Amino acid sequence: MDAFERIEELLDEAYLTDDPAETERLAREILELDDNNAEALILLADSVEYSEEKTALLEKARDILADEAEELLGGLPENILEDETGMLYIAVLQRLGFALFSDGKNEEALTIAREIEQYDPEGETLARTLIYRVLLEMGKDSEVLREALKDRKDNLAAAHARAIATFRLSGPGKAANSALWDAFSAGPEIPFYILGFMPEPGNGSDEEDEAYNFAVLFEDAWSSDNRLV
Repeated sequence: MDAFERIEELLDEAYLTDDPAETERLAREILELDDNNAEALILLADSVEYSEEKTALLEKARDILADEAEELLGGLPENILEDETGMLYIAVLQRLGFALFSDGKNEEALTIAREIEQYDPEGETLARTLIYRVLLEMGKDSEVLREALKDRKDNLAAAHARAIATFRLSGPGKAANSALWDAFSAGPEIPFYILGFMPEPGNGSDEEDEAYNFAVLFEDAWSSDNRLV
């Protein structure tokens, strides 16, 4: 078995396992064979906590994939997420954006989110969610409200960001109450996760996991000094 075949075999194993430790082991083994394997870099990044290592791994994967995706991205096809290389590149950018946000590098995270957004006209990624979360962290509440005009009321990130920004700008009142109700309507379970009334789903559905992860992402924004919930 040559190195390429071994790498493909290890990648298959890594994609099939649900054990982060095993994923990390397999990814590191792949990188010993090919230290520029973008998929292994992504898998390894997914298996470690938010840290400088995670960010560095994703930045390396982005740089590798950027060269491969340059022609594709320059052409601006209708949906690059339907292309394997384009999808992988956007996946790296999305992970990198959240890693940078976790590191407190808000400007860099916002730049990444804006880049993803221009390639995602159908809103298939978390670009808009990251944009709202970063803008809230930066205290750009007026910009949050301008952004929210682009999204429907049932957009979860837009609804929560709008409610937080409205309260920060105008305080309690009719506008804030209306925005809060819109946020609750968009995801009734989210406030219960944020307030700790519902535990983290164990073996929940994808929808339950997404709701919980969203609550974790927005918890600090709701728990800031100007607190509405």
